[in-house]
Amino acid sequence: MIMQKISILITVYNKQDYIKRCLESLNNQDYENKEIIIIDNGSTDQSLELIKETKSQLALRAEVIALEENRGVAYARNFGLKQANGEYVLFLDGDDYLVNNSLLFIASLMELSDAPILMTRMQKSNRVKPITIYNASTFNWKETKRKKALKRMSVAGVLYSNAFLKENQLTFNDDFHYYTDFDFMINTLKRAENVTYLKFPLYIKGECYDPIERPSLSIEPFKNKFNEWVDFISHQQANLKEETDFWLKEYITKWFLRTYFKEWAKEENRDLFKANFEELQQKLEKVDDQYIENSGRLGLRQIRAHLSGDIIKTEQWLNKRVNIANWKAGLKNKKKLNQQIANTLFSKIKTRKNRVLFESFGGKSYACSPRAIYEEMYNEKGKEFEYIWAFSEPSDKTIPGPAKKVKRLSLKYYYYAATSKFWVMNARKEKTLDKRKETVYLQTWHGTPLKRLAADMKEVKMPGTSTATYKQNFYNETQDWDYLVSPNDYSTEIFKRAFHFEKKMLDVGYPRNDLFYNPSKNNSEYQEKLKVSLGLPKNKKIILYAPTWRDDEFIERGKYKFDVKLDLFDMRNKLGDEYVILLRMHYLIADDLNVDGLEGFVYNLSHYDDISELYLISDLLITDYSSVFFDYANLKRPIIFYTYDLDNYRDDLRGFYIDFEQEAPGPLLRTSDEVIKAIQDIEAIKESYKQRVDDFYTKFCHLDDGTASRKIIDQVIRSNR
Repeated sequence: MIMQKISILITVYNKQDYIKRCLESLNNQDYENKEIIIIDNGSTDQSLELIKETKSQLALRAEVIALEENRGVAYARNFGLKQANGEYVLFLDGDDYLVNNSLLFIASLMELSDAPILMTRMQKSNRVKPITIYNASTFNWKETKRKKALKRMSVAGVLYSNAFLKENQLTFNDDFHYYTDFDFMINTLKRAENVTYLKFPLYIKGECYDPIERPSLSIEPFKNKFNEWVDFISHQQANLKEETDFWLKEYITKWFLRTYFKEWAKEENRDLFKANFEELQQKLEKVDDQYIENSGRLGLRQIRAHLSGDIIKTEQWLNKRVNIANWKAGLKNKKKLNQQIANTLFSKIKTRKNRVLFESFGGKSYACSPRAIYEEMYNEKGKEFEYIWAFSEPSDKTIPGPAKKVKRLSLKYYYYAATSKFWVMNARKEKTLDKRKETVYLQTWHGTPLKRLAADMKEVKMPGTSTATYKQNFYNETQDWDYLVSPNDYSTEIFKRAFHFEKKMLDVGYPRNDLFYNPSKNNSEYQEKLKVSLGLPKNKKIILYAPTWRDDEFIERGKYKFDVKLDLFDMRNKLGDEYVILLRMHYLIADDLNVDGLEGFVYNLSHYDDISELYLISDLLITDYSSVFFDYANLKRPIIFYTYDLDNYRDDLRGFYIDFEQEAPGPLLRTSDEVIKAIQDIEAIKESYKQRVDDFYTKFCHLDDGTASRKIIDQVIRSNR
């Protein structure tokens, strides 16, 4: 079989972090009859240099066209189309990539098809099965099903017959920036007799990795697209004919009405829609009555009020629609119901200026900086304040002082959250918990960052969430923070950037580290009591093993796994006479560890609330990339880093802020045997790393002095009462 030539058109604008991956995926195609055309659309970053460098390194046959300025994606795609000599044209963006050998598979299918368009399933992950005939299939769209193709709204990953495009003089419309691909899809689908669709992800869609600073066209805020959206609707209303394009016109009309209802319902778009009320009225006048009649009872009344020119009544019906929709959502989801009750009823109640809501790790524990602040408050202020602690399982928690315990996410929880003047939390709040303007939200966070955080992460590899969604949700959360605690100058700089935080930073050290400088707790008598309470032997030294979690090691969405790579049985045989090991896993790791057969040597304390108390009784810490070693460094005790997957974690999964190998206050070891030998020779390691431990302490522990809780109470609680 003679395979036809495929012209691959790649448009690139500021994709320096991802273009190499795209080009490598093309180089991994076992398909020779291809033409690669790369159009750099006036990039202002290092994209063009990386294109040339990667092309040279891979000896990749490709034509590189560098446009002097960005004239829009339509211009760049049209420029590439003029250069394309292949029988087929495949469009990609600079952050997209292909599964290995997918071109051969695509070309084979097109040889068997007379369709001028082939669409492959779009996927936003590289977790795909190998290409085989058993997990791929094709079918042709019938006219009634062809509308489904429009949901793509993008030409990336779509293969077109070049003859079909030329015969119909199909190009991208320069009048559109956000909707040029959508317009092109409409124009091609209205002319195509059929479309071949491959129900297998051979094309991996690059995500928008920075939805705040550099959002992709598809997820930019609607307010930026509004004027073009209106023009696009006008263009389609004028050009689609009822008699020949009825299915397209129906789709566009329904899409227009869905967008109209959805976007106007958002608070941030209200002024925009009101300012363009008359123009939208003109667009609605061109919509057939049958579509308006099918808009639902309240939607119909809203549109009728709009068509009559009554902006006040239109907004009244809009508000009724939103309110009823929220209540309906609440009937299907208890958290959303509680949110609606809180927003409708509890938000009308005046906040209590002496009420404080505390929460640690999403209600999982009584620990960390919220605990330290609470204990400092009630010891100093006593009953002057009303203290509320939220827990997932309140009955499992015994806490000192006068605090009232509530079940997190219960209706009572939403009530106390809505009426508390202060929130003190160390992790992101529940998404359905809306902060009132009167509420002061103190975010203590929970670690000094070694791994990249939030906006600084290139790509999020957690299950069930895209990078863009993760970063957008994080941004929405941080905009509610009024105060953010920083443990050192290094963290302050990172927090401001990674969290997009522009409010009050509290450079006071971590409250949870106050106990290291508290003589009543950092002493042998207190530590002996802790050991007894935990059932630990008094005559043995203690090793604390506290690794982090891996974003890509999961059972399912929200549930993570962790396999202990240390040979605990070998450690018991060689170290058991002198040591015991405490296992302390990250709170996101769901499954319990199996330590059967290791009784008396291994103690699983993963569910022990406060790790700071475990620091106090430990003689040695073993960790990896967890931020626990920044806190433990306050004690200047030995630390061993068990970094068996350093290359993957550093280079692919997360990335580090510091030169970990040069600054870590202890050895980085790759095998369990190396860890055992290091423990056996711990005195020599302490001596050899003494200077680095001192330097690390100076850089990262310089704000911790035992007074962080008191300073925060003065700066946040007292100043806002």
